[in-house]
Amino acid sequence: MKKFLLRGIGGIFILAIIRASAAAIPPLNNAFVRYLGVADEIAPAISGTILALGYIFAVIGPLVAGRITDTKGPTRTFLTGGLVFAVFFMLWTYAPVYQILYLYRIILALASAAVFVGLQAFLLEGAPEGKKGMGMGFYGLGFGVGAAIGPMLAFIVVPRFGIVQAYYVLAIASLAATIIGFITVQIIKRFDKVDVVVKETEPEQRKESFWKIITSQPLIVYLIVLAAIFVGINNAAVFANVDDLGVSLGLEVGGGTAGVAIFALFSFAMPLGGGLGDRFGSAKTMLLGIVMLTIGFGGLAFIGNATLIYPLMAVAGIGGIFFTPNSMSLIGSYAPIHLKGTLLSYLQGAVGLGSAVGATVGGMLHSYINVQATFMAVFIAGFIASIVAVFVMNKHKKTATASS
Repeated sequence: MKKFLLRGIGGIFILAIIRASAAAIPPLNNAFVRYLGVADEIAPAISGTILALGYIFAVIGPLVAGRITDTKGPTRTFLTGGLVFAVFFMLWTYAPVYQILYLYRIILALASAAVFVGLQAFLLEGAPEGKKGMGMGFYGLGFGVGAAIGPMLAFIVVPRFGIVQAYYVLAIASLAATIIGFITVQIIKRFDKVDVVVKETEPEQRKESFWKIITSQPLIVYLIVLAAIFVGINNAAVFANVDDLGVSLGLEVGGGTAGVAIFALFSFAMPLGGGLGDRFGSAKTMLLGIVMLTIGFGGLAFIGNATLIYPLMAVAGIGGIFFTPNSMSLIGSYAPIHLKGTLLSYLQGAVGLGSAVGATVGGMLHSYINVQATFMAVFIAGFIASIVAVFVMNKHKKTATASS
């Protein structure tokens, strides 16, 4: 249990810092390209292109990182990714022209993917039986906290010290987090007397095992698709449009965004949601999360009072506690050790793809119909996903009972 908690605490810290640094790039980027001499009228377009490259490689990066994790081991993957991330984050501050940022953005996206996928596998492998959900809860906690504090830290540092200094602070913090991760791994080695590395599997065995899992475990395929729907599409569509919903209901600009902060606060309870899954069953707990996410996010389509945004976002936040760690632990439970990284990387890739689709479709519905149409689409998607979830899980339960 001590090793498990050590992994969890170390993982939370590393994830929070790397994720915070990555999350600080979008709000800082417009100002930074202007700092490099880009004219005000074209700065948003240049900045948007740079950011878009990161989102594209947020889909590709996890797939590469998953294969590396399975062959080289999770510790090497996330430590190497953290080191590369810190180095190129520091190089960002010395960019002589904005064009080099296109390359840096791609490398940072790939490096952060290595950190996220490697740490997922690291935490999942270190979790004893009956604690897998809690292990993924540690991951969700670190990831959520980082996403919340990154932009906030950026806006605290920039007005006081300047745009370049903000990148310095985050680069140094990323390097320090990687060093702490290395120290954590060394301490765990002293406990185990062995390295936490997955041995490479023969390519033929890997291919056969992967397709056997995909065809024999439809639950895994469903979970990966579901992640794209909820964690990706819903979050992107809701977060991009909730402030406009608030304005349409009488709030001032920024009032609706406070609901996003409420949702993010529940990230602190991710280990609790994973622990409940360990106790009552990951599938049942995840299904409860799906329903609560649907009520919280989709319910925004039906409100006429702006103050209802906040309790509904809180309901969605609780749903995220139940859904996120337990969907990851379910995938990990059915994957053999030499394919955990690959399957978890598909989960990460689905989230990235879902985010891109959600932001695009949500924006189109908002622009061509109204903002409520975005949330109605979220509600319909969640309702359908809930029904499919019950069907898939019942079928999986019957299959498991028959085979036993």
